[in-house]
Amino acid sequence: MSLMSQTQLLDWVLEGLMSRYSTRVSDASKVLSGMLSHGVIDDVSEIENDHIAFRTMGVPNLGIQSLEKIFLALGYRKEDFYRFEKKKLDAYWYSPPEPRFPRIFISELCVDALTPETQAIIRSYTDTLTEDPVDVLFRSFAAKQEKNFKGLAPFESPENTADGESAAQSENTAKGMFPERCAELVEAALEERPFGGPKTKAHADAIDAFLHQPLWRTPTWTDYQALAKESEYASWVIYNRYYLNHFTITIHNLPEGYNTVALFNDFLESLGIALNDAGGKAKISPDKKLIQSSAVAQLIEAAFDDGHGGEERHTISGSYVEFAQREILDDYAHLPLSEIKRHHRKEGFERDNADGIFESTYSTQTGKKG
Repeated sequence: MSLMSQTQLLDWVLEGLMSRYSTRVSDASKVLSGMLSHGVIDDVSEIENDHIAFRTMGVPNLGIQSLEKIFLALGYRKEDFYRFEKKKLDAYWYSPPEPRFPRIFISELCVDALTPETQAIIRSYTDTLTEDPVDVLFRSFAAKQEKNFKGLAPFESPENTADGESAAQSENTAKGMFPERCAELVEAALEERPFGGPKTKAHADAIDAFLHQPLWRTPTWTDYQALAKESEYASWVIYNRYYLNHFTITIHNLPEGYNTVALFNDFLESLGIALNDAGGKAKISPDKKLIQSSAVAQLIEAAFDDGHGGEERHTISGSYVEFAQREILDDYAHLPLSEIKRHHRKEGFERDNADGIFESTYSTQTGKKG
């Protein structure tokens, strides 16, 4: 068994996330291909990922307090808190261990603030988890014996079937993935990281698998629709769970003519990319130092439980691509552009910007996909 540094592990986890994301979000490929064909970049490795985002349910054993453990163990630091009153959401952002890594934004639905009927639907799924699944995952890293996740039931998803994997194979994968990948004994007492934290390539693979595995049974279409009436965030999470919600292309370091959100939005629309116009196509912070835009979420064909032992398929919102321009802070405005580093620019996020970005998955925006 080969122990790895936090940054090596993080490289592996992010590689897995982006690999699965790119197969699910065709707009991402369309944008990158357009950037290459128009000479904006010479290679996709030149793209700087400003941040990635996840959505969660604020219920026992889940929510921010659970998911953040993965990234804190990989060297991230918890930063500012945000409250979205109308959407009934809370969120934090997390700064990376090195500037080359993306920031992370994790939000959660305040389930207790919803109507009793909506809460009951959500809890009928999430209450099947009798223990924090990240705790179970981490504990398995230090265990000799194989451990199955409690309360996890597999269901078919677009990722499961994209490569031809059958529903039966998907179920076997979900049931067997974690024991096969995580049953390694780690002498954690000799390591600087907390007992049970990720330390090997196998652990990074297990984290990647965990972030793409079902956490509860397949939702019914009836439940999905009922949740969407009160919270489209809730309906998105009940089906998509921890799938990467979006990744973000950094705009300000691109060549002249493409290095502002306004210019890049024009470029995106020339490629046929539909933009989220909630709060305007360009979301601008009060200090004008953070400017963001986003594509409308990809539409995916999703398999739902039909309530009779079979499935029914419907088109729903998947994930999307975001774009961010961070301006130089006033204290560093005198520096030559060649000397400007990441820390010289606006950090963190703006609540009103994020509030509009959330709606990239809402039906008012995805309806524009035709």
